[in-house]
Amino acid sequence: KAYGAAALAVYVVGADGSPVCDAVVTARSGGVNEVLHSFAGGAEGGSCAYFGEYEQTGDFTVKAERSGVTAKSGKVEVDDDGCHPITKTVNLQLAD
Repeated sequence: KAYGAAALAVYVVGADGSPVCDAVVTARSGGVNEVLHSFAGGAEGGSCAYFGEYEQTGDFTVKAERSGVTAKSGKVEVDDDGCHPITKTVNLQLAD
């Protein structure tokens, strides 16, 4: 589903803090993985943002991978406002 409110907005940076726009970002919930879609020119200083889990709530684990380097979040809990999910921002840093 690529419509409605995104549950997750993920920003990925490299070891030097520069935006990473070519990572593969996934969110896992209940044994299901979803690949998040990237959009350049995100809200945070022109960085890339990865969005996904549209109209979903619950607990997610977010992972970003690039060139064999992986960064993983802890549990990310997304609630709703009674109608749509309240988008949770996740920042991940890939170390060399």
